[in-house]
Formats: sequence, C-alpha cells, structure tokens
Amino acid sequence: MSVFNGNIFEGEFAHDLDSFYVKSVKSVETGSNLTEGQVEELLNYLEDHQGQSTAITINDQMPMMLEAEEVQCLIGELRFIKSHLD
Repeated sequence: MSVFNGNIFEGEFAHDLDSFYVKSVKSVETGSNLTEGQVEELLNYLEDHQGQSTAITINDQMPMMLEAEEVQCLIGELRFIKSHLD
C-alpha cells in the first residue's frame, strides 16, 4: 500500500482493491474506504461547488465544513488520488 498525506485527506492506496482508504479528514480520524466511483462522485460534487464553502460528511455521520480554499485543495487531492486508481 502507498501512503498519501495531503492537507485534507490522509490515507492509503489499496491497489489490489482499486480503492483509497481514508484514515483522516482535516486531522479527524476516520476509517472510510473509497472506490474509484466514490472518489469520482465526490470530485464532481466539489467541482460543482468551487469558489464556495461546502460541507461533507465523514462516515455519513459527522458533517465537516470546508472553506472555499479547502474545497480547492481537496479537489487537487482527489484528482491525484483518482489518477492513481485508474
């Protein structure tokens, strides 16, 4: 597994599963496995909300606000993650 340490997401690539295991979001510990399709959905959602603050949820339970700059940062991180899952 390859480790990824971004400003928003930290996790590991599970190449045998074609997924990304999210270990933390903005330093909040979690344990979420994202498939390539889920990464694509989140990326599309954030691209539709560029330039504005938005909320995402961790494990469908904890809402987390992202400022516009954080949205842009996470878009870059998700593009990187997606490129390694293709």
